[in-house]
Amino acid sequence: MDFELDGEEVRRSSGLTNFKEAKNWGHALRTRMIQEKAGLIPKEKPKPPTLLEFKKTFNEWVKNDRPKSFLFYSGIYDILLECPAIKDLPLDEIQEPQGEQMKFWALKRVSKTTVNRYIATLRKALRYACHTLHLIDKAPVIKQFPADEDVERQVTYVFTSGDYESWISEAEEPLRSCSILARYCGICRGEMLALEKDCVLINAKPDEDGVWGVLNIKRGLKRQARTRKVRINTEMKEVLERLMGLSQCRYVITDPGSGKRAAKPDKRLAPWVLEDQIERLRAKIETHPDAGLHTLRHTFLTEAAEYTDPFTLQYVAGHKNIKTTMRYVHPQANAVDKLFGRLGQMRRGGYKNGYMENSSKSQNRITHL
Repeated sequence: MDFELDGEEVRRSSGLTNFKEAKNWGHALRTRMIQEKAGLIPKEKPKPPTLLEFKKTFNEWVKNDRPKSFLFYSGIYDILLECPAIKDLPLDEIQEPQGEQMKFWALKRVSKTTVNRYIATLRKALRYACHTLHLIDKAPVIKQFPADEDVERQVTYVFTSGDYESWISEAEEPLRSCSILARYCGICRGEMLALEKDCVLINAKPDEDGVWGVLNIKRGLKRQARTRKVRINTEMKEVLERLMGLSQCRYVITDPGSGKRAAKPDKRLAPWVLEDQIERLRAKIETHPDAGLHTLRHTFLTEAAEYTDPFTLQYVAGHKNIKTTMRYVHPQANAVDKLFGRLGQMRRGGYKNGYMENSSKSQNRITHL
């Protein structure tokens, strides 16, 4: 058909093979367009793009809105396009049944944890198409696998004293310094990289417990619970003073350089530097596959749990939910024996205010923390 409407030429194909049917279809289209222009009926929405056609729009939005997460979301989006159940569907036709088909397809390839990431990316794309671009009327509710189905693989490894000494003795800088901070206060990698000099308060001399000052953690994680104050012991003091001496910017940890890579004391350390150093260290020494900065955080919290209540431990860890804190505590094989041993000594009067009165080892352990 080919007709003119308000000075605009309209040329389309009905896709029909019968001339009479095509002519009637053309008349119906012209009538509808006249009614839309007159405001008698709402304009017909354009057909939503398919998941494949929406890829460019989604990637551009993620790149501008979340540049640090662009590779993550764009990579998963490419994987979703491999799923035959949804890749060629218009966005408005991707509903709960199609989401379930995608989940079963993905489970044949990856774990539930990874499938949850696929679902999160798909839901993010559909919500953006619905709430921001108004391409679809409703975003479907595609449920993720709940945490109580053992979705996340739980890390249970903690460093022994021997493993830790081996790790520290062979670690490059700044991995060695970051490992010491993680081991003695439980600070996570993101908080280390965001640590600024105004957060480090070191006194001229230690107090009676061997504490040199306070580390004020307030940057690095999104959650509000991250803001907390932890104490600085001797090992941490030496590391922090050396790092701040090398830094020429407001950040504590900068890139000292290595080999052909020049030092960058005026910029904060990039995360990939630590990741590369961890991979090289794992290849160099015999250690557990889970060994790393996050496992050192697990080690600190597991050890600290022996000396404090769960809620104080939650504060020190910077967790919003105490259930998260409990996942970081891994009682060792001798923990039950130690518990009943301490209870026995307490009943016999060997404890004073909750601590062993005659055990220098225990007192040193508490001061060390």
